[in-house]
Amino acid sequence: MNTNKSMMITILVVGIVVVLALAWFWIQRSENARIETPSGNGTTQTPAEAFDRTGNLVRNNPGLEAGMWYLIYEAPGLPALTQRLIFTTSSTCVQEGVESLCNMDAISQGQRARVFGEMRGESVIVTRLEVEE
Repeated sequence: MNTNKSMMITILVVGIVVVLALAWFWIQRSENARIETPSGNGTTQTPAEAFDRTGNLVRNNPGLEAGMWYLIYEAPGLPALTQRLIFTTSSTCVQEGVESLCNMDAISQGQRARVFGEMRGESVIVTRLEVEE
């Protein structure tokens, strides 16, 4: 009987150690891994990163996707950077002090603007665009 009790305690301790080791491994892996979430269209998206940059708005430039708006901006020690902009029905634009839903027909090629949004892969989902006067 004493042997059975010792064996049960040993099995219990080993089980607890294994569970703790697996939990530690999973936590370490999830902290270091890039987390991806389903987008609903067969692809994946990475979690959003905040985007806040000032630069110039361009569209239909050579080498860029036709019909898409891009922000060309600078970062210390880097050449000019280009970021594709995605506007949604909730994207707001501020022009001449007036805030409204974005009307991209009112935006001019090369106009200076500050863009706020969320990075999603190679694009920025624009939440707010402030045109500089």
